[in-house]
Amino acid sequence: MSKPGTTNNPSGRPKSVGVVAQLRREMLTGGKLEDLVEKVYGLAIQGDLVAARLILDRAWPALRSQAALVNVPLNPADTLTAKATALLQAAADGELPSCAASELIRALASICQITEADELKKRLDALEYGDLA
Repeated sequence: MSKPGTTNNPSGRPKSVGVVAQLRREMLTGGKLEDLVEKVYGLAIQGDLVAARLILDRAWPALRSQAALVNVPLNPADTLTAKATALLQAAADGELPSCAASELIRALASICQITEADELKKRLDALEYGDLA
């Protein structure tokens, strides 16, 4: 076993390791990967919707939504509830996409959990060490 910060393989990963995926594909298709692709393409051209879908899903993956950058002014002094309400209102007013508002509110919920954990730790420390400040 090697010591922390050292390696048993100082020369690194061999260059030929990338061939594993190629070998796996060849094993699964009997070395006839190109023939398989041509067959699926031919079926798609003939109107086979499953084959067409397979090719289209690989060529053009489904697009993910990408919201434009928007500025929603949130007052740092406001409560998390007030901030979540402001985000919901911005989504209702059409200033913020609903998916972005949802993600931001989930982020606020995470901040709330982190804050609760910090406050609980402070209280436990105060009980353990007698510091009530």
